Amino acid sequence: MKKYMVIVLGLLFCAAACSAEQPEAEAPGSYVEYSSYVELNTIDEIAEYSTNIVKATLTSMEVFDGGTYVYLFDVTEDFTENTPQQIHVYHRFDAQYTVGTSYYLFLHGADLVPYPHTVYSTTVPDLDFLDAEGVQTLSGEGTRRSSQAEDVISRAAQKETVGSAVEGMFPKVSFTEDISQVADEADVIARVRLSQRENINKYISNYEVQLLEIVKGPEGSVAAYITLPPDLDQGKEYYIFLAEDPEIKGEYYTYSQAYPVLEVSAEATAEIAAE
Repeated sequence: MKKYMVIVLGLLFCAAACSAEQPEAEAPGSYVEYSSYVELNTIDEIAEYSTNIVKATLTSMEVFDGGTYVYLFDVTEDFTENTPQQIHVYHRFDAQYTVGTSYYLFLHGADLVPYPHTVYSTTVPDLDFLDAEGVQTLSGEGTRRSSQAEDVISRAAQKETVGSAVEGMFPKVSFTEDISQVADEADVIARVRLSQRENINKYISNYEVQLLEIVKGPEGSVAAYITLPPDLDQGKEYYIFLAEDPEIKGEYYTYSQAYPVLEVSAEATAEIAAE
């Protein structure tokens, strides 16, 4: 059996889009792309690239944007013991998936500003890697009973190597509502004005950024385009709070869930200055 590690690219996983040194670069679109740079042949290998391993029932699916669908699952068995009861899996359309059916899912999840829930995607390109009735197999050698498949998955999920291959790969998100703490933790604080809004989906829009001031952090840290909540007022000034990407040094992303932007005011300026 040959399975491949899935990397989700595009604005679904980008907070700061284009390099600040390339202001003429085309603003990116939103899409899902699958990269086969890692071949995964065993359950243990797949588990190493998975942050969450669950048995879940599909309750709904709908178009999200472009070729991406969002699949809503109710988790009935959490093998890694770190998954909420309801999860949103972002994936291309797959006609084999049917509402009301249960599946075993190998996932990696990321918290993204300003998505209101964790964004999950599949570790392998085929969302229907194994359904909960044992119709598909772990090895391609014939149908296994569901209980046998679950035993294999459960043992793999209990190993210390689960998620080890993607540890530290996805940006961290701050959930604190203490603005002084956000300002203290941010690698970059910038005062900006936004323009050229392109609506991407119901959670994010892409904006061209006019940098007015670097309050904290290095020059060149603010990208020419940034994804932020939709429908921000392009006539106002905002503070944005960025953190350095753990995988790409010198690239920064919006990291505060509570304050993806903060409108510039005397009070806001005083709170930031207090950090």
